[in-house]
Amino acid sequence: MVVEMTQQMNVKDRLNMRGSSVSREPMPGMVSVQSRVPTAEPLPAVLAPALGYGTGTYPFAGASFTQLNSDLCEVLGVKPEGVFVVNVAEGSAARSAGLRGGDIILRADNMKVASPIDLVQAIRLADEKDRSVDLQIMRKHQIQSLTLRW
Repeated sequence: MVVEMTQQMNVKDRLNMRGSSVSREPMPGMVSVQSRVPTAEPLPAVLAPALGYGTGTYPFAGASFTQLNSDLCEVLGVKPEGVFVVNVAEGSAARSAGLRGGDIILRADNMKVASPIDLVQAIRLADEKDRSVDLQIMRKHQIQSLTLRW
């Protein structure tokens, strides 16, 4: 007989578990497994929804973005520079700032954005300062500027 136990955890619980050890008494005939996840620094609250996605799409402030790859560049007719905005949720901080699905983020606080990791770093730095990021975006082949606040 196999028994499977599942525990639903919200994002706050997942954040609280980061860096902690998980251990349970093994069932007869089973082996105990311990897991420890090291963390260098806490994530800003605006990035917390990204935990558990495990895909190439990274959500923040109500927007999902992904690496701008050669296929997207070919379809959009753009250079392989920036991060592609997949979707922006209604009523989110990103939507209020003017960000839209299909935009390409080129710069964040005057830092070149070549990958989602670059954007995450800019968000982390902004979270420590004033919780806003000045974005340079391309929309329909036109460069625009907007400020994302959370």
